[in-house]
Amino acid sequence: MGVLQRSTFSIAHLPLLQRLKQALGFWLVASMLLVNLGNYGFAIVLGRGLGPQVYAEVNLIVTCFALATLLSSMFQIYAANASVRPNNHATLRRLRQIAWGIGAASAGVCTGLAAFWQSKFHTSPTPLLVLGLGLGSYYALGVERGIMQSQAAFGRLALNALLEMLIRLIGAMIVVSLSLGVTEASVALTSSLLGAWWFSRSKPTVTQVDGVSHQTPSLWPIGLCLAGQGLLLNSDIVLVTLWFSSQIAGQYAALALIGRIGLFVSSTVATLFFAKLLRADQSTIQQREAFWQSLGITTIIGIVFSLACWAMPDLIVQALFGSAYLPIVSVLWRYAAIASGYALVNLLVSYQLAQQRLAGVWLILGAGSMQIVALGLFHQTINHVLGVQAGIMLALLVLVGLSEWLSCQKNRAESQ
Repeated sequence: MGVLQRSTFSIAHLPLLQRLKQALGFWLVASMLLVNLGNYGFAIVLGRGLGPQVYAEVNLIVTCFALATLLSSMFQIYAANASVRPNNHATLRRLRQIAWGIGAASAGVCTGLAAFWQSKFHTSPTPLLVLGLGLGSYYALGVERGIMQSQAAFGRLALNALLEMLIRLIGAMIVVSLSLGVTEASVALTSSLLGAWWFSRSKPTVTQVDGVSHQTPSLWPIGLCLAGQGLLLNSDIVLVTLWFSSQIAGQYAALALIGRIGLFVSSTVATLFFAKLLRADQSTIQQREAFWQSLGITTIIGIVFSLACWAMPDLIVQALFGSAYLPIVSVLWRYAAIASGYALVNLLVSYQLAQQRLAGVWLILGAGSMQIVALGLFHQTINHVLGVQAGIMLALLVLVGLSEWLSCQKNRAESQ
């Protein structure tokens, strides 16, 4: 069976099917929003119930999981792409084998790092070992979700993500209600990964596409972009945990979680925008309109949320985490503003990726690496940490914006 060719008539143009398609898309987006809110709830329940010192250790495990999520996302993207290409059954079989192999390697790395983890972070290695067990199946879960995505099984994909979130959130509530600790919180996280993988095993049918693919899709720009984002958004938490007391590190983890609420909402806009661009049939006018609309929405969200964190930080921190985290209120608006700047960068880079331009990808990867170096030099206080991130964010925003402006000038000159 060959790949279907574009025709002049499509049943997707029928009004009923068009509305059904839009409803499925809305269901998927709504469920993903709910999943992310539930994941925020997992962190908030643990942070509020366990206190800053214990939460610092929990958040260290969660940060390691967030980094692993980047690799799982790559497996999902590649599986979704491979499912509709020639020789797809053989490719998916190899992809599953690679995912299980990397999962086993991740578990081995967690085991090998146990002594280092204990000596550097002064915590028990058991939570890391438990997380390693969950990572063994997490990348294979990414493959199965990619297949669901390619088969437009949006309901199954959404339910699988909701199941993962619910297991994690219920586990957090049990940990807090029974006054348990970091190891049990790690068990809740790992249980959610194992449960989601178990229920993903009933795979949707993948139609065999015959032939040999001679054109391998280039997915490495997305991988580099995800790596850069991972460094920018997670390195500070790991380094603060390494350099500061557990009390301060736990408060900083709460600061980061609250400050990124605006980034989470804006990133949803960027994700929808990227998908819209891919469907835009390369129309410059359509792409530009979508770009400016999304840029405006992202900017407004960032400004409003940053102002809210400046005007009522005590109320926000008290409502979400409790009085033990009130020392962070004076700098909350600064972190929110930094995260809002990164949301704009994310949107600009998504736009460039949709047009197969890689300037922003290299810039965001370089900025992530530079942030680690700069934080290594300047980390005497939390204000220093925030100052470094603000400087990196502003420089990155200017450079990505400049690269976009130069590209516009070049296109305008070529069109004249």
